[in-house]
Amino acid sequence: MDSDFQARVDLFIRNAETAHQSFKWQDPLNKRLSALLYAADNREYNAAAVEAALNCIKESTRFFSQFRGNTSLSIATMMALAENPELLLQNALDIYDRLKKAGFRSSDYLTIA
Repeated sequence: MDSDFQARVDLFIRNAETAHQSFKWQDPLNKRLSALLYAADNREYNAAAVEAALNCIKESTRFFSQFRGNTSLSIATMMALAENPELLLQNALDIYDRLKKAGFRSSDYLTIA
């Protein structure tokens, strides 16, 4: 197996273990996706940055917001990987509102779109 590929697989495994330990109550597949996003960016998992992004989502959205649903860990991970997480979230919220006004139904999948 190619050494770069093996290194990336090992990084994903370490990231998945860190995500699993850090977010016990999250869905296992969402934790793996979070770890994979970090591995795809060739970075070690930063649970503190993801937790900070989750808190930012909670502070910036209402209680029943779709951004707090099943996809919250994935969104928080993308925010944690960004240079300006708050701006990324504000842009996502703005686009989400535009899509809803255009007739799209509110759902977890629309938050990812």
